[in-house]
Amino acid sequence: MTTMSLLRRLRWTALALLGLTAAVPATSAQAQPATGAAVITGKVLSESGQPLEFANVYLNELTLSVPTNAQGVYSINLAAARVLGQAVNLRVRAVGYVPGVIAIRLTPGTQSHDFALKKDINRLSEVVVTGSIEGTERSKVPFAVGRITAEDIPVPALNPITALQGKVAGMRIASTSGQPGSTPEILLRGPTSINASGRTTGP
Repeated sequence: MTTMSLLRRLRWTALALLGLTAAVPATSAQAQPATGAAVITGKVLSESGQPLEFANVYLNELTLSVPTNAQGVYSINLAAARVLGQAVNLRVRAVGYVPGVIAIRLTPGTQSHDFALKKDINRLSEVVVTGSIEGTERSKVPFAVGRITAEDIPVPALNPITALQGKVAGMRIASTSGQPGSTPEILLRGPTSINASGRTTGP
């Protein structure tokens, strides 16, 4: 009776080990890309090495685009049916930077391509949203335009509106209600007076 129970235990142990060894290759196979599929990854950085978030990385030939995350990382997954060994252009665009392009060939597997974008010093093509129906090129706007970038606010503020205080000429930010957490008012090039009765202090 003891011999029979010992044989049963050995049999169950052998079956458990056999099942475990069969499951290990299946798990590792799931971590790999599908057969014939392609994955294109990489980083989009500025020329100073800072990651660029929300940069648009795209393939015109396949009408496919993805954004970068906070670390500047992007990942494009292509099914095997779209990977034919063809030559394509991997492009990237980010606001305020010169677009980048890398000629690659789509092959099964994973390939990595990084971008280092230079700042665009020619900003004549920027579009300014005004009170008119259509946008106007910055070079054709008949008035001065104030512009704030991330470099102008090196220390993040709890309230992004109060962080603009003193950054734009003619703009005054005031908290009129006095209640904690209330939204401050923005007065842009408007008349200032301690006596606003009968007239508005808006721009």
